[in-house]
Amino acid sequence: MRHSLSVVIPMYNEAENAERVIKEIGATLEHVSIPYEILCVSNNSTDGTDEILDRLAVTDARIRPIHLPMKGYGIAVIHGLNAAEKDLVTIVSGDGQVSPRDILTAYKVMENSNVDIVRARRVERRDGVFRIFQSSVYNVLLKTLFALPGWDFNSPPKVIKREFVRRLNLQSQDWFVDPEIMIKTKYLRGSVAEAKVTYGKRAAGAGKVKLSTACEFFKNMIIWRVRYRELVRDTISGSDLKVEMD
Repeated sequence: MRHSLSVVIPMYNEAENAERVIKEIGATLEHVSIPYEILCVSNNSTDGTDEILDRLAVTDARIRPIHLPMKGYGIAVIHGLNAAEKDLVTIVSGDGQVSPRDILTAYKVMENSNVDIVRARRVERRDGVFRIFQSSVYNVLLKTLFALPGWDFNSPPKVIKREFVRRLNLQSQDWFVDPEIMIKTKYLRGSVAEAKVTYGKRAAGAGKVKLSTACEFFKNMIIWRVRYRELVRDTISGSDLKVEMD
């Protein structure tokens, strides 16, 4: 029997993309008969995103809007993951850059490998030279500071077993939530497989990653590197954790 899938989509002012993104994901999963739900987490949107989500939910019970009064990508991700009810969960952006076909790619890797988490790696990117350069710098720093295996730690779509998500007990309220997933997966000795995906341009609207986002990201890397033992011990549930740097 196929595993069911919860799709978590953080959305901040994505009125231009929300309906198309949700319908394309739903149609793709339905076409291959994957039982699913779509959790659309709007964190303090002001452009009509909330109204679109509520309207779509009326016609399809598998679409579950979550309206938050505060901003924060990590906050939206954590609320979505906590509300997920299916066997597996995946996190994708609400801007149309993640192809629904790549959700299937990562899902199939999970079905074939039965690991704790499938980490995507973008082998083709169309989001601009600067973003590619920025991502490369992030990855080099994360590998250097935390000795993480693999590459492209922020890449969507990740597919994670819901039971493993509970053990991660994520805390990051901002864009560092993706590195937190991979850092904690390493220390929990979680099993990881890789799915090769593509990454498109934002379909419409303004991007949310700015210079302040990069500064915030670098600050979090330093905080985690200095305090990693305390942060990991205090946030991961379970007794099988071995905290050490390779």
